[in-house]
Amino acid sequence: MWRLIFPALSFVLMAAHAMFHGMPELIAIPAALIVLLAVPHWLIPKVEMFSLILCGGEWIRSGVELVMMRLTWGQPWHLAACIMAGVAVFTWLSCLVFYSARLANYYGSGCRCDKMH
Repeated sequence: MWRLIFPALSFVLMAAHAMFHGMPELIAIPAALIVLLAVPHWLIPKVEMFSLILCGGEWIRSGVELVMMRLTWGQPWHLAACIMAGVAVFTWLSCLVFYSARLANYYGSGCRCDKMH
C-alpha cells in the first residue's frame, strides 16, 4: 500500500499547480482522487490511471506554454522544460503502481496479465 504515495504525490502536485494558476476551486478534483485511493473497488485503478494520464498531459501543455513564454521574453528555458517534463514523466510513471499484485488484490481488479489462461 505504500506505493500509493506516488499517485497521491502526483495529485498533490496537480493541486498545487491549480492553486498557482489561481484556480483554487479545482483543488477538489485531485483531493477527491486522493480520497478515492482508499476505496477498494475494481473501477478505482482505471479512474486513477486515466486521471494521472490527463494530469501528465496538463504538465506537458503547461510546460510548452511556459517554454514559449520564456523564449518570447528572451529568458533561459531549459531548466523549466526539464522540470515540467520530469513532473509529467513522474505523473505517468505513477500509473504503474496499480499493476502490482498487492494493489490488484486490494482493488479486486481481475485484469492482471499473469492471471490470463
